[in-house]
Amino acid sequence: MSRLRLRFFAFFAVLLLFGYFTALSDGLNLWSDSVYGGGTGIQAAPSFPTYTTAKKFKVYTQSLTPLSFLQKMHFRRAQQEGRYGQGETIGLFETDADFSMPAYLAFCKAFAAEEPELMYPNHVSIWTDGQLHALSRSSQVIRPNSEALLDAEWAHVVAPRANLLLIDIHQSGVPYPLTLARLKQLLHNAHVNVLSSSVEQGIQPLMSHNPLLQERTFGSRAMLLWTASHYPLFLASGDQPGHVSSATIAPQAVFVGASQFVGKSLEPTPWEGQGPAVWTAFASPLQRQAAGRPLLYRQVPDVVWFGGNPGVFISDTRGFLGGVEGTSLASPTFAALFALADAAHVAQTGHPLPANANRLLYELALKHPHAFNRGVKNRPLWQPYQGLGNPNPAVFVKDLSKWPAHALAKSRVSLHLALWPFVFSIATTVFILGVWFYRVVRYGLRLEDLNDIYPQMKSRLWLRFLTGAVTLPLVLFALRYALLWYSLNISGTLVYRVVSFSLFDVACAAVLSGSTYVWLRTLRLIAALTMHSDPTQGEHKQT
Repeated sequence: MSRLRLRFFAFFAVLLLFGYFTALSDGLNLWSDSVYGGGTGIQAAPSFPTYTTAKKFKVYTQSLTPLSFLQKMHFRRAQQEGRYGQGETIGLFETDADFSMPAYLAFCKAFAAEEPELMYPNHVSIWTDGQLHALSRSSQVIRPNSEALLDAEWAHVVAPRANLLLIDIHQSGVPYPLTLARLKQLLHNAHVNVLSSSVEQGIQPLMSHNPLLQERTFGSRAMLLWTASHYPLFLASGDQPGHVSSATIAPQAVFVGASQFVGKSLEPTPWEGQGPAVWTAFASPLQRQAAGRPLLYRQVPDVVWFGGNPGVFISDTRGFLGGVEGTSLASPTFAALFALADAAHVAQTGHPLPANANRLLYELALKHPHAFNRGVKNRPLWQPYQGLGNPNPAVFVKDLSKWPAHALAKSRVSLHLALWPFVFSIATTVFILGVWFYRVVRYGLRLEDLNDIYPQMKSRLWLRFLTGAVTLPLVLFALRYALLWYSLNISGTLVYRVVSFSLFDVACAAVLSGSTYVWLRTLRLIAALTMHSDPTQGEHKQT
């Protein structure tokens, strides 16, 4: 086999590895079907009947109001212990700044008779387009959106005296993007204590526009890692491929799954974003200890909270909507529960709870198992689909309020991360571009010095040489994003996904290798002409 063919097959093999490293470095879990966890028929921002219509036609009549939610979830003692969240500020990451203050106030007024604390004059602020807007109770509508209203209204139900900060993290077309420096200043000035993100991490348009996951291709994910290491961060596990593993590299973050009522009991719901983060993040020692078995990769969710049947009511500019459910309901309400615990801890000790919420919750479960309700006794503390389980609000807040001060420093220890696919992806890209640059410079100089051939032939050689030189990096980046797009949209069984992605990777590598092979033949011809030898022997003599 000639050296040219050997180089071709070697380059083909490198491109195949490049495809797999590309997918894995973006946290796309191709190797485990449990990352899907099924889908939800009802999304978090639906177009459901209004409250009046629901009553008339007996649709969603069982959806929870604030009072029924607080009673079913046994929140009264937790709220009293946590001073209803007074002194806390809950930050809510949203995909845009769509929020209606009149709709928010309508929600509070509609249920104020049964839950007077909803009318507590807490402060609601929104950061968008580079500015922080402090909303008064008479503020006008800022583009209605059910997702932001769901987060704000139900975080307010759980911690009615806590202030709310809605943070617009969608970066598409924004003239003042949310950079890490701006985020640090914003959270510091707003005195944020806890953060929640119900943003679906795996939706393709948000991958480049969500600063929590920005620079995913060739960068460091610095914003996500910094946020999780400095503030308690609760993420919705989501219900689409890619949601589970894209953010699991942040060891301190807590992934919140969904639970629902089956009959009169609150049961874990294995329908949304659950499974192992294969080749993305290793399981922590605490998670392995809680699971009672040697887990290799990090498993999500870490906890579950109410987010399913029968749903809740929210208010937006269309009126009152019923049947709203999903992990995007579970994450902000769990963050509000943690804010109650933080307020109680400040009252007891004078210090806030540690920022590493993940380690804190696992240590809490190991030391005080009754803080969580796992549904089945005599089982490991951590179980698939439900993590540590549903918290018992009163016990949860009381135990955390007395969390010893000497444990605060210990709980800041980071978990071990498995980022080698990301490193290999960068290394493979740098290697390919390095070889390309070397050959462009070397053979470009040779071609420039080639004067003993006809000018027309030299012009044609230049055209073929430059065309190949420009095509290679363009096709390489096109291949990278084609693989990303395909891996995001692939569905089916585990075997089907792996085989389908492998075939697509082979096809893409074959296209790029074929175009590169033509360019390598051009380089070989240049080398042969330079050495005044037969083109079929020039490369051998040069070597």
